[in-house]
Amino acid sequence: MVCTAFWLNMMFFVVASWCLTVALTGNFYTGGRGGGIRLLASTNSRAKRVVSLLVGVGLLIWLVIDILRKVQQ
Repeated sequence: MVCTAFWLNMMFFVVASWCLTVALTGNFYTGGRGGGIRLLASTNSRAKRVVSLLVGVGLLIWLVIDILRKVQQ
């Protein structure tokens, strides 16, 4: 198996945390340098929130496995 680069792990962690935030709150937030945190979109759909939860958990599991492989090498 090929381990990914550290920057790719960081990017996937940000996406996973964003997906989990959407799954828990139903709100898509955006933030950046000097802009603060703003509401980007909102969803009340239970299906979209479940899909977001599955994507977020899947990415976190993949990240843990990838980091453990890097530590063992």
